Amino acid sequence: MAVNKRESYKASLERLKRGCRVAWAANWGAMFVVSEAALIWLFLSVRSTNGQIAGFLLFTVPIAAVVASVAMLIVGAMAPKLVLSRSCEGMEEVTDGVVWDVVKEMSLAARLNPMPRVYIADTDAVNAYAMSDGKEYCVVLTRPLLQRVSREELKGVVGHEIGHIIMEDCQVMTKLVGLTSTVSLIAGIATDFMGGRSEEGDDRGVNPVAVVLLIVSFVLLLAAPLLSVIARQFMSRERESQADATSVRLTRNPNALAKALLSIQDASVRSDGGVDRLQSATSRKFYKTVGDMAFWGPKSAMASHPPTIDRVKALVRMGADPRFEAYAEQAEAAGE
Repeated sequence: MAVNKRESYKASLERLKRGCRVAWAANWGAMFVVSEAALIWLFLSVRSTNGQIAGFLLFTVPIAAVVASVAMLIVGAMAPKLVLSRSCEGMEEVTDGVVWDVVKEMSLAARLNPMPRVYIADTDAVNAYAMSDGKEYCVVLTRPLLQRVSREELKGVVGHEIGHIIMEDCQVMTKLVGLTSTVSLIAGIATDFMGGRSEEGDDRGVNPVAVVLLIVSFVLLLAAPLLSVIARQFMSRERESQADATSVRLTRNPNALAKALLSIQDASVRSDGGVDRLQSATSRKFYKTVGDMAFWGPKSAMASHPPTIDRVKALVRMGADPRFEAYAEQAEAAGE
């Protein structure tokens, strides 16, 4: 039975790696498409002849390909280092105590060397996240989280974050965030020149092919950032599910993470059914800053994490107490 579980875990890792390759290809494609669409939108005239359009495309397609490739290289090289250098600013670093001991224990279980640096964030969010540039690692836990979870639950949370580090999720997701932002930046710059698209003169000499290309380019400029975000969030949800499985593998206790997830979900709902401080302005700023490295986030169609109920169900399939699934359903109903 244990062999089958190990094989299943390895198979899921391979699927995740294939997904990453697809995500990189999709992001390069989005970068290329939005770059080419921007060039068309900015410089193609509606009165261009078919020959001029062909020449324009022959000239701009290689430029768009180079822009996409260079952007991938720059973002890939700079994003993880930049995020790691700024993600722990102003936070309290701990070098001993219960929290440090738990991170050390999970690091040893994962054979992670060096051990991540441990920080405590003073925010009203009940959350945790990990960051890495491939050489240095850090795990951040918010003070409300530490006040809410037991040592057992903390091991489940830290095991999840260590899972992100050993699977290189931190580097991958920060790069994807950077690429998504670059796609949005290019699209935004191009659409800012929307007013400059008007061309003087009557409709004589207008080439329908040029008009169609301009319309398609404008649609792509509007749609590409959204599609890029959707692809990124899908990949984030996949990696979160895998990090949950890694936590179970490291702790050998699926109940630990299930309890932690329910504790964190419970923190977002008052006894009267209202939303507490987790949804406050400070927390929203926290989510916006931390992004996809956060352990838990508000539920939405663009969520970077699977719904808690789905994660608990997956943990039950890994051996967690089935009663946790019922608790998760009750908590979800209370939060609606």
